[in-house]
Amino acid sequence: MTVRTLTSEREVLGSVLPPWNAALPSDLCGKRAVEYDSLYALVVPFYLPSLASQISRSLTMMVLPLHVLSLGFSFGQVGMLITGMGVALALGNIPAASATTAYGPRFTLIASCVLLSTAAACACVAPALPEALLLPMLVCVFSLFGVADAMGILARQTFVGILVQSGLRGRVASALGGCNRLAMVVGASAGGCIAERYGLQTAYAVQAIVSAVSAVAVCAAMPAVSASHSSSDREVESGLHTGEEGLSMAAVARAHWRVLLVGCGFTGCAYFMRKSREMLLALEGHARDMSQAEVGRIAAFSYLVECGIFPLGGYSLDMLGRARTGAVSFALMSVALLAMQVGFHGSFTTFAVIGGLSNGMTTGLAASVGNDLAPPACRGNFLAVFRLFSVSADPAAASLLGFVADATSLDLAEVAVSTIAVCGAACALFCAPGELRVAPGRGDPELKESIGLKADEWAQ
Repeated sequence: MTVRTLTSEREVLGSVLPPWNAALPSDLCGKRAVEYDSLYALVVPFYLPSLASQISRSLTMMVLPLHVLSLGFSFGQVGMLITGMGVALALGNIPAASATTAYGPRFTLIASCVLLSTAAACACVAPALPEALLLPMLVCVFSLFGVADAMGILARQTFVGILVQSGLRGRVASALGGCNRLAMVVGASAGGCIAERYGLQTAYAVQAIVSAVSAVAVCAAMPAVSASHSSSDREVESGLHTGEEGLSMAAVARAHWRVLLVGCGFTGCAYFMRKSREMLLALEGHARDMSQAEVGRIAAFSYLVECGIFPLGGYSLDMLGRARTGAVSFALMSVALLAMQVGFHGSFTTFAVIGGLSNGMTTGLAASVGNDLAPPACRGNFLAVFRLFSVSADPAAASLLGFVADATSLDLAEVAVSTIAVCGAACALFCAPGELRVAPGRGDPELKESIGLKADEWAQ
């Protein structure tokens, strides 16, 4: 972390800390402001707490859908439950935005860990319930996981947007994604082994305990970068008010709907591919009569590949541009699905590897695009609306896969996802606006420190 002098209004507007972070030592308008300018400075205050919380989430990521299938539910019912989790993930941005704006990212991340612990405890007792109560309890479990995910993701994304420069943001967000993938490697393999050896209830109990420990780790390591959501005197004096400081989420959506439409469509395709791979790892493994431990190991290997490729993804986001990086990722996912359709020996493992490469390329894409387009004056609520719409692709993927797999076959569901991937790559290459094609890490002269200040111009 460094303290540098802001020498122009452009730098002030690009680096201003939102009012809910007024506790940070900052002195704006031609003086000094705090910001992080390297990945290493973020290891203890940001990456380690994020890693702990994500490990707790990933412990049952593969176990949960397999558990539901083992209880006698169909592919379609599993798809609907995961759709409900996706809806909760999208709608969870509303309370997440309120909590982050009022209390800051650390509080929101702690609340996410508490919700994860609660959801795991509910899943632990679900099999013992009467049949009439089993489905409602599963709906509650999936919904709690969705809201917890929303709160954790928005907390981390807001932290990056507040304190990291645009030219470094892709690498910081990608490194965060790498930490998440590393957590998934550890969590998916450990969760599958625990469920296989000691039973499903033990896996959920371990998740509840790890989530509680993660909340303590976040409280101890992550700085409290919030104090009040009211405007500070320094902002009034520096003329940074643009009339958007007090905008609600609905007002932000109305004021920036063109930017949100394009940005959410682009990142929504990435969310669609990510959820499709996650579901297909479980559904295809079940269709091939693989054990929970086998599916967990292959999923862990896929996330390990994804974790290993994230530095290239972050470098590509900053040096090649957001749109071109997204196009490469979507094309790779189409190839991965084609490999599984061919059906040669080891095709499932090939899908896991290429799918990991695809998702690794877009590690940090959504966080980078959202923070690039977010106006500094209403960053928190803009990011919440941005995620609300873009994450809607998550339940859409679950619904499409579950419905098509039940109505026709799992193979046709995979063909549908592959078609969407090809269309997404074409749109990213030929339809993305110039602001998503520039390479901020190269210092392109037309790039603003905060792209959101001019983002409406290309959208009109």
